Amino acid sequence: MTGMSGIEKSAEPWAEDASFRTTGGFGKLDGGYVKHCAPTAMVNILLSLDHRNPSRRGFRIVPVQAFRRIVSYGQQKHYYFNTDRFRFFGGTLNLVSRVYLRAALRLYGRHDFKLGRFRPAWPFFLRRSIDRGALLYLILLRHPTYGNHHAIAYGYRIRRDEKGKKRMFLVAADGWSREETEIPTKGLFLSSFFPVWQLSEKPSEIRKK
Repeated sequence: MTGMSGIEKSAEPWAEDASFRTTGGFGKLDGGYVKHCAPTAMVNILLSLDHRNPSRRGFRIVPVQAFRRIVSYGQQKHYYFNTDRFRFFGGTLNLVSRVYLRAALRLYGRHDFKLGRFRPAWPFFLRRSIDRGALLYLILLRHPTYGNHHAIAYGYRIRRDEKGKKRMFLVAADGWSREETEIPTKGLFLSSFFPVWQLSEKPSEIRKK
């Protein structure tokens, strides 16, 4: 990374289970989708949970089918709207993304998770959640690269810039690239997130989060 040192510290609790499905991979289905970053992010979370702990109900998750199912549910509940022909309107309402994700995971029999509260996407909150083992559902607003966009963070890395100042980067599935992307936290001041924990069935573990 230009002007940055190597990694000084990192926490990547979900690195081995990460999924990197993209909006481009789903966009041409069924006559075309746009502004579908939220359903794409939800597919990535579903696959990540399944990579770590396959569903006991024996569901085989096919990404394209999962995307269609999540989109269909979102349209029925008015959580997701495919855009109009001029591409001015559409997408997922930010405020319902948490409810939408919970329902999407339960469509596949997943109840072994807990969703945290919405938080501002500031380094302190991001780092604390990841250090506790969460993956993060990101809601980016007016981001210099992504604009308004939904993505997933699997960890973070700390680097130093050319002036020796520490900079934090999220290790992300941004929905655009088929491999991990580093998103600087510097551009997230207006953005938010909520953490997603995968839980055992022990009540004590649920209360600790």
